Amino acid sequence: MGDSMKLASNSDRTSRVPLALVLIVVALTSFAIIGMSEDANGESYEQDGIEYWVSWDAASIRGHAEGIRDVVIPSHITVDGRSVIVQTISDRAFYGCESLNSIILPETIVSIGDDAFNGCSAMVRAELPDGQSHIFFRIGESAFYGCESLTEITIPNGTHSLPKSAFGECRSMVSIEL
Repeated sequence: MGDSMKLASNSDRTSRVPLALVLIVVALTSFAIIGMSEDANGESYEQDGIEYWVSWDAASIRGHAEGIRDVVIPSHITVDGRSVIVQTISDRAFYGCESLNSIILPETIVSIGDDAFNGCSAMVRAELPDGQSHIFFRIGESAFYGCESLTEITIPNGTHSLPKSAFGECRSMVSIEL
């Protein structure tokens, strides 16, 4: 009797292995869906040639229209009747935008992502927030790398670090004010 019980027990374990594997795959897939990037928690929105990623109360700039030249980023945008604060420039948001001549960022911006303006070779003016309203401001790796026409910039108060590569290959740069 003990042998038959043992046999049944081994048989049950064998049939549970595929079920356990299925449950693990389902759990991992669920975590992947929940942990997806911005697509799980917001929506894309375009205004005046700028592409935003909008969550309920904050927006991040993540792209631009072809041929955009002089850009003034608003502090807030209105989406579906609600005011949304513009807080970040995402990684690579204006990457390689050779037509970009100038950009003015509002005080609400707290972060400029990695490679955000990398390769914007025609950009002659970049006005960053002064940082008076920030305790913390971030400028990412290679954020302005290759902005060959940029001659001067003022780093916002509250900038916690400035990566070496942030202004690499900015050949016309004569002044970086801290």
